[in-house]
Amino acid sequence: MNTHLHILEAYTNLYRIWNDPAVLGRIRDLLVVFDRYIIGPSGHLELFLTTAGSGAPDLSPTATTSRQPRLLREAAWVIGDDEWITKTGHLATRLATAAAEGLDTDGGLWYETEEGRLIRQKHWWPQAEAMVGFLQAWQLSGDPVWWQRSVAAWKFVKHYLRAARGEWFWGVDADHGPIPGQDKAGFWKCPYHNGRACMEIMRRLSAGSGTVVSTF
Repeated sequence: MNTHLHILEAYTNLYRIWNDPAVLGRIRDLLVVFDRYIIGPSGHLELFLTTAGSGAPDLSPTATTSRQPRLLREAAWVIGDDEWITKTGHLATRLATAAAEGLDTDGGLWYETEEGRLIRQKHWWPQAEAMVGFLQAWQLSGDPVWWQRSVAAWKFVKHYLRAARGEWFWGVDADHGPIPGQDKAGFWKCPYHNGRACMEIMRRLSAGSGTVVSTF
């Protein structure tokens, strides 16, 4: 799933500057793969697939579910496909609903479950993607619960993840202490998720009222 998502993101950005029919075809093929094989009826994702296209149970990627909606809908908009724009709009709310199952009472999103056991950590990137995913669900549905969840995710980041010098910690344990042995930068840690999420939220709220923007 994750590999296909990053390929879709790359093709989407390539198509912005190069309207090649082959790239368009690849984007549509990937959207079909997500709709048909990766996204389940409840909005949960198949993280791994067998060669036959069936799920290979391993992890329950609650955290990963939070970033799917934006990238799928963005691909549909970039290729200008009305059918996929409508379909990804419905998928966005379904995916956000599935991701919300991993929310804690503090507004943070648990990482994932492995063999039925909850990994009691809250990593930086799921919170960043949840901020955008829930905001998009609010923009699509108008349901205030999604706005509240997006704001709560940002408040969690401000209180527990964002360090005094700006960069976010890798994550926190259940007691909100930084995860031991993990730093604010490294092989798997860079501003890809959080920097992009902040710019995306600024873009989405730029047309909003001052009251709405100041909530963040």
